[in-house]
Amino acid sequence: MTARRARAALAAVFLSCIPTAHLVPPPAPASAYTAKASQLNICGAYCHRPNKSNYRTKWGHDLLVFYVMSENPAPWLVTAQETCGVQSWSVGSTLSSRGYLGRYFPTLGYNTVCQGSFGDSLWAIGPDVGGPGSFQFSASTYDGQVLPDEKRQVGCQQKQNFGFTWFGCVLHTVDTANGDPYAQAAEAAWVTGSTATRIVGGDFNVAPPVNNGWPNSWEADQSLARTALLATMSDTTLENKIDYVFSPTAWFPASVGVTSCSTAAARSSTAQYTDHCYLLSTFSNSL
Repeated sequence: MTARRARAALAAVFLSCIPTAHLVPPPAPASAYTAKASQLNICGAYCHRPNKSNYRTKWGHDLLVFYVMSENPAPWLVTAQETCGVQSWSVGSTLSSRGYLGRYFPTLGYNTVCQGSFGDSLWAIGPDVGGPGSFQFSASTYDGQVLPDEKRQVGCQQKQNFGFTWFGCVLHTVDTANGDPYAQAAEAAWVTGSTATRIVGGDFNVAPPVNNGWPNSWEADQSLARTALLATMSDTTLENKIDYVFSPTAWFPASVGVTSCSTAAARSSTAQYTDHCYLLSTFSNSL
C-alpha cells in the first residue's frame, strides 16, 4: 500500500465516526465572531509521583479552571492532556456553568496516581453535532512495539457556533523515547485536515511542523509555538517545546496569543502546578 493510500485509509477510519452529511464545506459564517481556544497539559499524574524531581504540590487542573473561568468572553475550546478521569469530570463540572460540554478520551485504563483512567480532554461551548470521533495512532508510530500500554489518539467533537459547524480536537503524541512523534503528528494532520473547519489543541512533542507533511491549511499561532519545560518547581527555564493551538487561517485567522509563562514570575507560579504553560489564542472574523 502506498503512503498516500495508507493516509487515506487512516482518514476514512477516523471520519467514519462522524456524520458524513457534515463533511461538505460549510457555508460562510452567518455573523462576525471572536473565537478563543486554550490549551494546557496539566501533568495530572506524572507531576504527582512521590519522590520524583518534578513532584508538584498543586494540581494542574485547578490552574486550568482558574484561567478559563477568568476569560471573558470564554474560550470556545479548551484542551488538556495527561488528565485523570476524575480530573476531567471535575473540570467539566465547573466549566458546565459557562455552557461547556466535555469529552474525555482515555489513553490508559488505569494509572496508579489517578487511581483510574488517564487520557486527554476537551471542553467546548455550543451544542454538539453528533457524537465524538477518535483516531488511534498506528502501531508503526511506536518504538518497536505493536502497541504500548498507553494508546495515544486524536479525539474530536463537532460543534455549532455562529451559523456554521466546526471541529474541536485534542491530541498528545508520544515522545521520542517511546515512538515517532513526527509520524503521529503527520497522521493527526491528515485525519483532522480532512474536515473543513477545526481548531486543534495539543501536546505535539515536535518542533513547529515544517516540511513534515502537514497540510498547508494549518497555521500555528507563532507567539504560542514555544513553551517552558519547567522540569522542577525551581527550574523555570524556557526550552524549545511542544504545545500548539492550530487552525486554518481561512476560517479561524489567529490574531492574538498569550501564555502563562511570559515572565520569570509567571513561569515560577505556573511551575507550582504543571511542567507546561497555559496557552490562549484568539481567532476572529469581522466579515
